[in-house]
Amino acid sequence: MARQLLFIILLMAFAGAGWAQRKPIRTYKTFGNIRFEYDTLIVSPQQVKQLLLQEPEAYEWFRKARVNSSISSTLGAAGGAVLAFALINSILNKEADVNSALVGGLLVAASLPFEHRYRVRTNQAIERYNREASARWAPQPFWRGNAVGIRIRF
Repeated sequence: MARQLLFIILLMAFAGAGWAQRKPIRTYKTFGNIRFEYDTLIVSPQQVKQLLLQEPEAYEWFRKARVNSSISSTLGAAGGAVLAFALINSILNKEADVNSALVGGLLVAASLPFEHRYRVRTNQAIERYNREASARWAPQPFWRGNAVGIRIRF
């Protein structure tokens, strides 16, 4: 009787810890962006930021990555606008404005390193979060015939 009671107490204590594990965040590259998935749900970067609060180092990397994303978006949008202005101006005036096109191209080119840093730092932050999420031990109850036990994997 004491063994059964001890088993039930241990099962209840360890089963809750196994169910309370963090789920990993998955990233998918899309055209010009990164898509985040958490437990089969697509989440926004703001929601990922909230999830990463549990892991301070990953949160700091992701915060720095978001700064790079903002700089990249600003430079890319400005460069695209200047390129569009140069293209429309050359169509309407029948003469090409090479300087404006060159400036727009340089702005778009300047945004590429920031976009690359955003991707690298985001992946580092997500890998750090996932490494901590999977490092926790997970006790699993199992039944074999008439025997019952707990399997703990580290």
